[in-house]
Amino acid sequence: MIAPHVIQADLVTDIKAQAGITALLASASEVREDQYQGTVYGYPAIRVALIGQTPILGPEPCDLATLNLTIRVYTEGGSSRSNSVILGAINDVYHRKIFSASTWNCWLRSTGVINPTRQGSKLWRGEAILSGTVYPNSGAL
Repeated sequence: MIAPHVIQADLVTDIKAQAGITALLASASEVREDQYQGTVYGYPAIRVALIGQTPILGPEPCDLATLNLTIRVYTEGGSSRSNSVILGAINDVYHRKIFSASTWNCWLRSTGVINPTRQGSKLWRGEAILSGTVYPNSGAL
């Protein structure tokens, strides 16, 4: 299986390269891993969280795994609309996306969107949930 920190870093890098998504943020630097513990935190923000990776067992030895992840969107304001717009942009980019990184590949698909919910007086969180089959690319074998 591909190391989780590699997958997470590659996804963060890819999201930062998506102009249609980053145009909706104050800064592409607000795209980070979910466990970011920094002291500077701006909104809107996107956080990538790997839920799990499970090997696909079959009769032949292979390096296929099922990948599950969520991309969380955090926004501030009196309405959840901006959160919904960012979630829609993420879903549009990553649903049915063939993702190729330096050491792995994946066919991603959306398995759902969790509509924004209030997390504080004016803080909203929504999630785009993705799944796919991940495998090392030919350069990593």
